[in-house]
Amino acid sequence: MYCYIRRALLLVLLCPFMFSVQGREVVNLNFGWRFHLGDLDAVPTAMPAADAAGWELVDVPHDYQISQPWVEPSPEERPDNGDGAANFKSRLSARAFKEMGAGWYVKNYTPDASLKGQRLLLDFEGIMYVGDVYLNGERIGGTDYGYVGFEIDVTKKLSFDAPNIIAVRAHTAEPLNSRWYTGGGLFRDVTLVATNPTTWFERHPLYITTTDNRIVEIQAEIATRARINEVPMRTVVRDADGTVVYTSTKNVPINRKWRTMELKTDSFVVENPRLWSCETPHLYTASVAILDAEGAVMDSVAHTFGIRTIEFSPEFGMKLNGE
Repeated sequence: MYCYIRRALLLVLLCPFMFSVQGREVVNLNFGWRFHLGDLDAVPTAMPAADAAGWELVDVPHDYQISQPWVEPSPEERPDNGDGAANFKSRLSARAFKEMGAGWYVKNYTPDASLKGQRLLLDFEGIMYVGDVYLNGERIGGTDYGYVGFEIDVTKKLSFDAPNIIAVRAHTAEPLNSRWYTGGGLFRDVTLVATNPTTWFERHPLYITTTDNRIVEIQAEIATRARINEVPMRTVVRDADGTVVYTSTKNVPINRKWRTMELKTDSFVVENPRLWSCETPHLYTASVAILDAEGAVMDSVAHTFGIRTIEFSPEFGMKLNGE
């Protein structure tokens, strides 16, 4: 039985707000938002003044619902000792008895000139519970499910010559949409991702599996606009001490019929692997890069993974690495 781990490396930099991974740059947009509780008559197209009534300065992640007062439940919302299924809706209709509704976030952003010519994406890791995103007054995307992040291509929409106004409307939606307290607002990171405009990795691109506590397979999801039949890719895998346990550089065939495709990049054996367990949570790091014809990095990503085996059986329950 195999298991997989798909987890991005977390990079946290407070100043400056932009960090670079070979072939791509990520701009931190978490700081300096203006927040307004409740709905507005129109989409904001300018940054609210520092002393504007009803607006406050916040950083994200931010939950606007948690600070709202508790709401006294109505009689039909009070739990009882009756049948849980029969009373399911009435017991959950106030979603933890917090005020529900909308909130607006506004941020002023001018991209650095060094990002010109790159593919630019606004990345939202989560807007609770539903959200609409506007750029300079135009709706450019959104989500109807707060637990899933998303990205919006703004390459042709961001201005480099004037400030851009990013406005986000978040709404907690209907009370029965969740069985527990969800919070509301921009409750996860917001970033601007700059990649190569021709060939790049998609969002959450690496899929890593392990079998027999020694065999590792890596798949990568990439997209390309280039007229090519193969793409040079480099993979380097290190253990937790930084020691290289595998490396390869090779041309991977692609199907030109598709702009986005999943490629099996590597399959290899790790000799004497250090297994992941609760007592020894050892992780390896796989760094995968897309190269151009001259060997320069066009885009790169890095994910951590553990080598382990999990077994389930009615005879012994669960085994981790045979124990």
